[in-house]
Amino acid sequence: MPEIFRKLITKKHSISLSSKNIVKVTSGTLVGQIISFATLPMLTRIYGASIMGIWAIIASLTFIIKAFSDLGIGNAIMVSNDEEVLDLYSVVSTISLVITILVSGLIFIYYSFFPSNEGLSAFWMALIIAVNSWTAKQVDICYAWLNRDKNYQVLMKNPIISQVSIFIFSVSLGLLGFKGFGYFIGSMAGSFFSLLNMKRYLPTRIFTIQVKKYKYVLHKNKNFIKYQMPSDLLGRIKDSLPTLLINFIFGSEAVGYYSLSMRMISTPVNLLGTSVGRVFFSDIAEKKRNGLDYWDDIHKTINTAFKICIIPLIFILAFGDVFTVILLGEGWYVAGQMLRIATIIGLFTFIMMSTLGIDIVLEKQSYTIIASVAQIINGIFSFFIVGKIFDSPYISLVFNCILTMVIQTVYYTALYKVMNKPIWMYLKNVLTNLIIIFFGSLIFRYIGIWLGIVDSII
Repeated sequence: MPEIFRKLITKKHSISLSSKNIVKVTSGTLVGQIISFATLPMLTRIYGASIMGIWAIIASLTFIIKAFSDLGIGNAIMVSNDEEVLDLYSVVSTISLVITILVSGLIFIYYSFFPSNEGLSAFWMALIIAVNSWTAKQVDICYAWLNRDKNYQVLMKNPIISQVSIFIFSVSLGLLGFKGFGYFIGSMAGSFFSLLNMKRYLPTRIFTIQVKKYKYVLHKNKNFIKYQMPSDLLGRIKDSLPTLLINFIFGSEAVGYYSLSMRMISTPVNLLGTSVGRVFFSDIAEKKRNGLDYWDDIHKTINTAFKICIIPLIFILAFGDVFTVILLGEGWYVAGQMLRIATIIGLFTFIMMSTLGIDIVLEKQSYTIIASVAQIINGIFSFFIVGKIFDSPYISLVFNCILTMVIQTVYYTALYKVMNKPIWMYLKNVLTNLIIIFFGSLIFRYIGIWLGIVDSII
């Protein structure tokens, strides 16, 4: 009997601690998102859709490089033993720096022969992408280290530091007349100062030249190189492809509208999804290292994630266009319509972010690779083929949302089968949420017409 009580108390304490950690990280994310939203109207008015579209293109190339610059072994920090993690950290940091420099050289050569349509020289394109790529990768590595140590007190400050830095540098440089580089430098400043905040709590030995360490780390984590790197790379290509294809088909201004709509849909997603995901990954990775069962954590997190996102997504689908115009002005109406269409993407992105690392813990990165390939095909079909046929970014985005829903549903049902759990548990959540979000937004849209807030049901 005492043993039963001990287990119950331990379980209750674990749940309570996880909840506190989520609240702690979420509080920082909340403040960061408030700052982001409060400053967005000023930034859009200073720089406009074209400049933001150019940065979205640069960021897309940056994320692709960041995805393979560590060979996929940066994620191993979460699951490695304490005796090995320091060597892993220095090896990953060094490899990512070398690969970033090499790729940036190739970018310089490419843009020397094929100048950028965005008006940036080959030197500046290569330099901006290099600095942004390595800084962003270091941010990821630091997050993994501090998340492993459950140092959420430090992590909670990052969104605030990042958004304040972006605002100060972007606005100051914009008002001084640097209409292009001002926004680029401001955006990079967010990552730079976040990195400074975290580096204080990490080992000072960032790099290493000891060959034996490379041999050991690369051999020990060969499965991460084999599965995680392709998974990360395809995932980033999948995320970046719409931006690059929209630029190719519709131009940088359309990219600006699209990137802003994705930024706005990511606000409620990032507000809680990122925080839940980091704590979730830390908890289930720790249980895996200790040989404990983690199904309850997965099941509870997915169920909770579906419930949390219903209300905000109903209002985004109902009034996303109205909200965008009020916040940013009439010139951003296109972004508002894209925001409404992207609601479905927001739902499945929230689930993905809330269950960060589930494929790594289940050792099914191959499933993520397959899903990413399917999303790449989705992107090519939706934004290139459909875009060419209909010449409408709206229709392209609709196709993309529908196919994303299908791909993500198949992906998670496959993971449920791996865990020997009935797939109807996941399908029920998907169907219930879609029905509630659709009909809920329809009701509010009709109320909006009655009140004169909107003109049409579409």
